[in-house]
Amino acid sequence: MDNRLNMFTPISQKLILLVFIFLACEKIENESIINCEEVFLKDNTEILLGIGDGAEHLNPSSELYFALNFDRVTATDFFSTFLWQDYSTYTFDLTEEFIDYLLSVDIEVHAHVLIYPLPSVSPDFLVNFNGSNEEFELLVKNYIQAVVNRFKGKVKSYDLANELFDYNNSQTNPTWLRNRFSSDQEMFDFIARCFRYAHEADPNALLFYNDYGQEFKNNNYEKGNAIFNQILQWKNSGVPIHGYGLQMHTNIYRPLEDIRNALELASKTGLLIHISELDVSLNWADFDVPGVNGGEQNITEVSPELLILQANMYKDIAEIYQKTVPLSQRYGITVWGVSDEDSWLGDNRFEAGTIMANPKTRKPAFWFFLEGLSNKNYDCE
Repeated sequence: MDNRLNMFTPISQKLILLVFIFLACEKIENESIINCEEVFLKDNTEILLGIGDGAEHLNPSSELYFALNFDRVTATDFFSTFLWQDYSTYTFDLTEEFIDYLLSVDIEVHAHVLIYPLPSVSPDFLVNFNGSNEEFELLVKNYIQAVVNRFKGKVKSYDLANELFDYNNSQTNPTWLRNRFSSDQEMFDFIARCFRYAHEADPNALLFYNDYGQEFKNNNYEKGNAIFNQILQWKNSGVPIHGYGLQMHTNIYRPLEDIRNALELASKTGLLIHISELDVSLNWADFDVPGVNGGEQNITEVSPELLILQANMYKDIAEIYQKTVPLSQRYGITVWGVSDEDSWLGDNRFEAGTIMANPKTRKPAFWFFLEGLSNKNYDCE
């Protein structure tokens, strides 16, 4: 004990010691205050976190953002227009370079997507193929197996097929792919065989069906029910389908009941459940029916109030996912796009739907999302 305490009475000495202890504890507590610059998403949650993007958006800021915050990248470099040059010629080098980079920083890869009947991401020679359906299927089989074989052991999971259903009902999407077949069932049987072709090429790869709008409430969640029924048909017939991706391109007006319903129904498939393309628009969005639930369509600038509404939606979705999806079925949550600067949402209108304003600037949505994932509070907004 410090000899200077000897000049005080025993009671005074005890009081002084208590003061010393209090001050020491206060110093330790102050030194442990969170440094917000050193708080990252993946370090503070058990949920596997992903980000959806491609090599074209890589730069020093985004590379650091990938590595520090995420366990997984949904690589959009797997659109067939990037890889498929003609009937039997494939170009893998740039995609492989991106995948190798991700693996070098311990980020796993979810590939998006093998079959996506959107004309802008499908090669013209395939869209306009005039041969028989058998010849068409052989082309697709060879392509799928070439891709999956090339990335065997590198890509953990694939979106095998994407957006086969119409935008807000139970009908199939009337695309060039659907028009090749005489019925919906014939197309779905073709997709089932494509799952098998991919599984043959890499039995360890997880295969997902991916779509959006499962949370749309019109006609009692008509689209979500149709997708659910089709997935069950595939699963019950022995198709090697392992997961179900719900894109969750949503907005600040969406009732939480809709989100909960979509995840509850999806979980009943027994498959891995992936919130696969999460963003939260400030505008209502143009692929839903605004008259159903209302919502603004003409927002042209960000306000603090809107940012808090958006942040709360990110937090609520993270919490609902964990409360609704059984632990064994949680494949994780993937946010879509590095930041507002390069988000697809801004292609045709004003929007600011991601958790980052740019690769260096975290929005309130970043911190609220983290709070929803971790069940902790971060005084970093």
